[in-house]
Amino acid sequence: MRRSRLLVGLLVALLVVGLVSSCGPGTSKPGPGGPGDSSPSQATTLPPAASPPQPEPAPPGTPAPTTAPSGQLEVHVIDVGQADAILLKTPGWYALIDGGNVADGPAVVGYLKGQGVKSLDLLVNTHPHEDHVGGLPAVLKAFPVKRVIFSGYVHTTRIYEEFLELLTRAKETSVEGPKGQVVTLPAGGELRILGPLRKDYEDLNDGSVVARLTFGQVSFLFMGDAEARAEEDLVASGAELRATILKVGHHGSDSGTTEAFLKKVQPKAAVISVGKGNDYGHPAPETLERLRAAGADVYRTDEQGTIVITTDGKGFKVNNSPWAITPPANAPPAVPTAPATSPAPAPQAPTALRVEASVSNPTPAQYSTVTVYVVVTDQAGKPIEGATVTTTAHYKSSDTAHSGVTGADGKVAIDYRISRATKGFTVRVNVVAEKSGVVGRGETAFTPR
Repeated sequence: MRRSRLLVGLLVALLVVGLVSSCGPGTSKPGPGGPGDSSPSQATTLPPAASPPQPEPAPPGTPAPTTAPSGQLEVHVIDVGQADAILLKTPGWYALIDGGNVADGPAVVGYLKGQGVKSLDLLVNTHPHEDHVGGLPAVLKAFPVKRVIFSGYVHTTRIYEEFLELLTRAKETSVEGPKGQVVTLPAGGELRILGPLRKDYEDLNDGSVVARLTFGQVSFLFMGDAEARAEEDLVASGAELRATILKVGHHGSDSGTTEAFLKKVQPKAAVISVGKGNDYGHPAPETLERLRAAGADVYRTDEQGTIVITTDGKGFKVNNSPWAITPPANAPPAVPTAPATSPAPAPQAPTALRVEASVSNPTPAQYSTVTVYVVVTDQAGKPIEGATVTTTAHYKSSDTAHSGVTGADGKVAIDYRISRATKGFTVRVNVVAEKSGVVGRGETAFTPR
């Protein structure tokens, strides 16, 4: 109860500060400025219009952007496993939507630095779950951030409390709730916050910040972990939901991405940020089939690594080929998509590191020490020196993260002191290694006796 009151107080303080220091809902302060496979780049050109293209209609009462986009927009759906972290990049402007798990923080920071990020013009936390907010404290410690938009929902966890406390100490940061926010990109286009539409969703996933990014004729819809209830409210609100590229909600769970929602969005491509071999069965086969039936090309971080989408406002390119969906027997034909052309390839994400992890004792006693041994190499087996390694032990009641740096042999040893860990409970240890924006993952476990 005490922690809940503290978090509510932090939220109120942040929103009050945001009201005083924000630039206003229609402006953004312009300022200075992963792993994937090497399969061929894909490009899609939108069908030519019979008359000059017109901006997509905005929700009633809101003006459409008038500035034509210049240069290119890049959207990097970073491979952070069973989590979300998305970099938006135009000349002289950087934004980040979510930051992955706690263990992903160093890797996300490394990836941003590898993309030339020195400060963030915008940081969006869609909702307080650890797989979205966990890496953001590391980001806030590494980069100045001009503007933060978050859901305003309360979640009584240590990592969310740390996130809020860091925001209260960031005196140069404008912190704002989601309602009515519009961010204008210096290169043209805008990021418009569409949700959450209610403050009383029972599920934090439905309370996710939902954002629609328009850049010329190309648009993106970022759903956070929003599920069917939030989708129904968005459809009923009459907001413009059409999007060229859909970042699928909740890692492709069957609890969202409904047929009715997809009829409104009409995506040509869909990206799913999801962990390989995750315990939840994401993405759900039913969700994949609905996307196939809607005619959307699907891209997955668990199968293809970091997904990079580049657009000039007229068409878009992806650094991977679409992931093949096998339709079920007697499935209806998919909606035809626009023909692809072959412009210059989009930026390629670097090949992932190889990570091997083991423990000194798989069945340690309480009040003893267990050592996690990690070996980091490239794909050819060459040791990687200077890689930042973060290990996160998932105990029954909490998570504990430690970090280390590999030596010339690519190895590092990280100790865990076991206190009253639950006997017989298998403690999974997730391992994330990062060097110059290239990331690798591993896992090991131990069971206290």
